[in-house]
Amino acid sequence: MIVRNEAAFLEGCLSALHGHVDEIVVVDTGSTDNTPAIARRFDCHLLHQPWQNNFSIPRNFAIDNASGDWVLYIDADERLSCENDVPLRSLLPGSDVTGLRVKFRPRSDTTYYDELRLFRRDGRIRFTGSMHESIVPSVTAASEADNNRIAHQYAIAIDHLGYDGDQMHKHQRNVPLLRQAILEHPDRVFLRYDLGYRLEALEQFDEASTHLSAGIRLAARDGATEQARVEGSMCAQVQCSILLDTGQINEALSAATDGLALFKDNLALHWGKARCLLAQGDPEEAISLLEPLSQHDPETFFDRRIAYSRSLFGEDVHGLLGAARFRTGDYRGAWESYAKALIFAPDSLEFRTKLALSKARAQSG
Repeated sequence: MIVRNEAAFLEGCLSALHGHVDEIVVVDTGSTDNTPAIARRFDCHLLHQPWQNNFSIPRNFAIDNASGDWVLYIDADERLSCENDVPLRSLLPGSDVTGLRVKFRPRSDTTYYDELRLFRRDGRIRFTGSMHESIVPSVTAASEADNNRIAHQYAIAIDHLGYDGDQMHKHQRNVPLLRQAILEHPDRVFLRYDLGYRLEALEQFDEASTHLSAGIRLAARDGATEQARVEGSMCAQVQCSILLDTGQINEALSAATDGLALFKDNLALHWGKARCLLAQGDPEEAISLLEPLSQHDPETFFDRRIAYSRSLFGEDVHGLLGAARFRTGDYRGAWESYAKALIFAPDSLEFRTKLALSKARAQSG
């Protein structure tokens, strides 16, 4: 792992690793807090390297100093867990596997998706990219060269805690890094998505839309990978949200349609499209998109490609479904939907008021 001023998180991460790994290589890039002392207390192999505005450099330095057969990369604000608390080594695959994908939750309020976090220690396997550094290209190349495969093991999970709470300081920190990364890797769709997402949070909507539109175009090119198309749909997801929130309903619907053409199973875009249709006065079509979403359990839902806010399958879908059913005159159905929305958002005055109105209409009819 690479660290810098992670005293608030590091002890929890290292404690979770206990019993699962044989050594912990920590590269500190300039901490001024108690981070190095915590690493020493856990008997980590602590190294120091000046920060060079490039995440791959310290990642690869850590790999160079690892001695195990397998490498797990993890951040201080992440927590490893294994199903039934079995040892991690017992879940590692055979010799025909070069890399292993695990369940990953990017925030505590999202569902899991999968990420490649374990790989064989091999001189050919290196991180690339200054921002959102990736091990995937080199693991893939090594696997193909050896006629091996990349497998998954979803009994292994990693939870990321660092994006909980107010993220404005991280948005402000990461925006210039992402702008520079895009100059270096202009074809990486995920960089466009992440920059657009952060600029939206900072209410810099024009620049956000520029990068999100570029991401959609990149993903729509001939020969784009499945991952690029998924990431392009995520760009459309944020674009649709910006356009809806600024009252540009037709443009938002167009963004949702473009995103679903890239990846038809992006469920957040189904919800966004339903919002557009409802705003355009088509509640029946909105209901046809929302009813399948309402069947998912936010606590157990898993899609290997995309992590969703758990609220999508909770108050978001049931609240919007209530509004759509009310528009069609299905007051009892609206009553039931708002009741479900209140299970997920019990303090919502809006849902409570709309439930009462739907109930009154249903009982008077």
